Amino acid sequence: MVDSMMEATCAFCGKKFQISKWWFNWRNERNKGKGVFCSAHCSNSAKERSDVAKLKTSESLKRFYETHKERTAGLVDVICAKCAKTFQLKAYAYRARIRHNKDAPLYCSKACALSARIVRPETRAKLSQLQTNVSVPSRGRPGHTVDVDTRLKLSLRKKLSPVMSFKRHDEDVDEEMHKMGITMYASDRTRNRDTCFVQDGRHIAFELERKRWFTSVKKKMRQYIGSNEYDKVILIWKDLAGQFRGKWEFENGEWKQVG
Repeated sequence: MVDSMMEATCAFCGKKFQISKWWFNWRNERNKGKGVFCSAHCSNSAKERSDVAKLKTSESLKRFYETHKERTAGLVDVICAKCAKTFQLKAYAYRARIRHNKDAPLYCSKACALSARIVRPETRAKLSQLQTNVSVPSRGRPGHTVDVDTRLKLSLRKKLSPVMSFKRHDEDVDEEMHKMGITMYASDRTRNRDTCFVQDGRHIAFELERKRWFTSVKKKMRQYIGSNEYDKVILIWKDLAGQFRGKWEFENGEWKQVG
C-alpha cells in the first residue's frame, strides 16, 4: 500500500500532499484533467459557477428574504405592565408571548419582570390570614380546614416517627461482629461482601443490608444461590432508621430465617 502512494499538488492552493495513485487517477479523470485538490474547501473554491447558476442562487435568496420579511415585518407598541413605559416588539415575538394567554403581562426589561414578581407586604398578610388553620394549597387547588385534633395527631406522629440513622456502614458491621463475639474478621469488598471470618474451621460470610424494602434484601440473597464459595452466610436486615428487621442464614443451598 505504501508503494502505491505518490505526492500530488493541489490544483487550487498549490499545497503538496500524499495520495494513492489509484485515487489520483480516478479523481483526475473525474475532474476532466483539471487535477486534484487537497481538501473539500479547495475543491469547492475551484469550481467555476456559470452565470445561470449565480442568477438562480440570487433569485432564491431574494425570495427567501421577501418571505421572511413579510412574516416578521412590523412592530407592535406594547405598554410595560410594571413601569407603564411604551416599547416595541416585533410582530412574531408579540404573537409568541400572547399565544397561550392573551392577558399575560408584558415587560420592557428583566428588571421590571423580576420586580413585578415580588409579592407586596399587603398581599402576603392577606395570604397568611386566608391560610390560617388551612392546609397548604397545591397547584392552585384550594386548601381544606384542619381541625385541632388532626394537627395534634400529625405532630405526635412526627415525634414518634423513626429518624434515619446516619451511622457509617462499617461501624454498623463492627457492632454486629462484636455482638456475635467475632474479633477476627476481614473485609471482602473485592467480592461485594461486607466481611468474612473463619469459625470452627468454616469460612463464613456476613452481610448487613440496610434497605427500605425486603425486595432489595432478596436480591442479595439470590447472589448466593448456586454458589459454594462460603460454608455459611449470615445476613441481617435493618431499615433506613437502623431498626432490626430480621436475620437469615444460608447453608446447604437454602436460606432460613433465624431471627
